Amino acid sequence: MKTTKNQSPKAEYNYTIPAHMICAIEYGDTSGLSDSDEKALNAFIDSLPTGNRCLSFEVFTEFTNKNDVLGRIGCDCVEATLTLFQ
Repeated sequence: MKTTKNQSPKAEYNYTIPAHMICAIEYGDTSGLSDSDEKALNAFIDSLPTGNRCLSFEVFTEFTNKNDVLGRIGCDCVEATLTLFQ
């Protein structure tokens, strides 16, 4: 029988992400994004720490005047946590 150890978090990073981009992040479906939004999202994803990771989202949205993907463009956003594991 093979046993595995539980992975403990190595680091956590918090981000504010536009709510309309969650589907593109989760499923790769960018059909609802403009070309500039898709480019910004791809740049954001490429800038994230690499490794064994999990990105989780809060359930509630909140309008903010800036976010970590589009910069100083206001929109409904969610708080997201990127957890890196060892």
